[in-house]
Amino acid sequence: MILVDKEIKQRGKDIVIEGYDENNVNSVSYDVTLECIITNDAEKESYILQPSETIFVRTKEMIHMPDDLMGRIGEKNSKMRLGIQVSGPHYFPGHKTYMFLRVSNISPNRIKLDKGDKIAQIFFEQLKKSLKKHIIFKKMLLLIMKRNIEDLLVIRTNMSGKF
Repeated sequence: MILVDKEIKQRGKDIVIEGYDENNVNSVSYDVTLECIITNDAEKESYILQPSETIFVRTKEMIHMPDDLMGRIGEKNSKMRLGIQVSGPHYFPGHKTYMFLRVSNISPNRIKLDKGDKIAQIFFEQLKKSLKKHIIFKKMLLLIMKRNIEDLLVIRTNMSGKF
């Protein structure tokens, strides 16, 4: 089941943990906003995308997917009509990240991209069952890391003064 606007608004600040804007909520999606364009030499706030060129962008929004949702990136019709093709990964439960999207110009025209543009949308899909596997994995990873740190401290203590 895909979340609708009312559900997105109710849960929005729990999913979009940075950069949430209720004005970006659509009937069944949330518009994601371009924060910066990643080029070979720098991050830029504005960029002219040449025909057949592909770049990566980072969104203003940071997401943290809850246990019962996954997110799918979708293109915006207004951008498609300009010749912009946007793709991104699926975001699974537990995923916490800014969104990095691949943006391609498939038109014969130059297209200007600016910080603040609504570049794509994300759909939130409710899972039939809450996923707990990633929580168990995180706990195991934290225990391993804690154990490794404790081991390193013991080794350091035992080694001090020997060199």
